[in-house]
Amino acid sequence: MEYEKSASGSVYLIKSDKGYWLPGGFGYTSNKAEAGRFSVADMASLNLDGCTLSLFREDKPFGPGKFLGD
Repeated sequence: MEYEKSASGSVYLIKSDKGYWLPGGFGYTSNKAEAGRFSVADMASLNLDGCTLSLFREDKPFGPGKFLGD
């Protein structure tokens, strides 16, 4: 799924008790590489109660430092 960056260019991962949300919010995964990326506009219509947001940084490969807040 392609994602649209917010005006700031930031996109986020959403994590709940079941895992990271898949693209479009259709299911869950424990693998960050498979997780969906969501812009602020994408998240405006979602119920994020109890969820944790991690800022996704495209300028670094997956691994330590890739996700702020880890």
